[in-house]
Amino acid sequence: MACWPDIMEAIAWAKGSKFYEIMEITQVFKGSLISAIRRLDEVLQQLIQAAKYIEELEHQTKFEDAVARIKRDIAFAASLYLLTDRFWFCSEI
Repeated sequence: MACWPDIMEAIAWAKGSKFYEIMEITQVFKGSLISAIRRLDEVLQQLIQAAKYIEELEHQTKFEDAVARIKRDIAFAASLYLLTDRFWFCSEI
């Protein structure tokens, strides 16, 4: 897909691959992958709303399941830095 080159990596994420596993097999930058995953979430959120509007419960459920699969770990972390005691530590990517 020429208009969204990072989609295959985002799909691998949705299928349960770990972030480091995807980074080992691709030339995509980490930030680009996270952006692609978040764009995928936005598209799925819009599809959920469309399915609700046309009362397609089956599709709505599938889209919600897909959102649950991608909203995990580092891609949706509020920050890559965690405050522990008096020191800042960068979380593992």
